[in-house]
Amino acid sequence: MRYCVVRHVGFLLGHSHGRAAGDTAAVPQTIDEIVGLLRRPSPWQREMGQVYADLDALGEQLAARKAELMNDRPSKSSSAGERRFAR
Repeated sequence: MRYCVVRHVGFLLGHSHGRAAGDTAAVPQTIDEIVGLLRRPSPWQREMGQVYADLDALGEQLAARKAELMNDRPSKSSSAGERRFAR
């Protein structure tokens, strides 16, 4: 097995380092999830059109969620906004 694959598996697991991807908020992946990723065809062995379409849809979903969150933020003049911006 190539070293880069082993290193990436450790990165996903976060096993001995205590955090996956070096991020305390990241949820570590299980061995089964990682094996599933390793069994997927590599990009040059699959039709990329669907991958690009999925990424485009994800980008649209993220943009919509961001707009939703931006509209839901309290104004600076509200009591919640004052607490957030008070220092």
